[in-house]
Amino acid sequence: QSLSPANFVTVATKRLRAPQAGDDLFVRRRIVDVLVAQISDPAELGALLRVAASDPSPHVRQGVATSLSAAPLALVLELLPALLLHDAEAKVRACAALQLPLLASGKNTASVASGSYGVQAAQAVIHVGSALPLTNWLAQALAQERAVFPLRVLLRVLEQCVIDAASRSPEAVTPWLLACNQAIHKLHQSGEYKVRRWAAQTAEVLWLYGTPELSDFIVPLQAAVQACPPGSSRSCSRAALWRR
Repeated sequence: QSLSPANFVTVATKRLRAPQAGDDLFVRRRIVDVLVAQISDPAELGALLRVAASDPSPHVRQGVATSLSAAPLALVLELLPALLLHDAEAKVRACAALQLPLLASGKNTASVASGSYGVQAAQAVIHVGSALPLTNWLAQALAQERAVFPLRVLLRVLEQCVIDAASRSPEAVTPWLLACNQAIHKLHQSGEYKVRRWAAQTAEVLWLYGTPELSDFIVPLQAAVQACPPGSSRSCSRAALWRR
């Protein structure tokens, strides 16, 4: 971070466009990690992120996925679907999926503006997920993913997105349900055993947070579960749960 902006772009371009074997991947990943905070020009940022998105190292491509949660809208629209839906590495697809709750909630911008010349870049990032087809991306990923690890991540991501949406308003949950219910049903019917179990658990979360009449049960149920030691069971009275 002691380089001037112009020199940083020069060095970053040289390293990313000519990847070397061995430990060079860690240098490239570090460069990718700071691109959004250090480059204010959208064209320069986009050019480097596109190069990094095709890096031979999955570790570097994971860095691109992570950086997109604080990148300009046009770059998210261009690069995130490619990493989420088409990258050859399961861990890269999973990493891309983890950015969806950040994009949906707008919790993604505060930490990237700390660079000495990252203010303009920070002002250009997405603050709300409504401008992005996040529900469609997630539904498509759930429908086409075959690897177990990304599926586990996708299901947990959907749960988090629904929980976050419910905290804003009951209506905010509906787009996630409409987009993803069919994919969850198919996973529950045709996936391998552990995937079917995960899908069933996610379906329960969607049902609970997608049913406004049940909202009063969520907090007392969470308290009851947290108070129950692992391997034990505990009954809850209706009076303890029904709080209006």
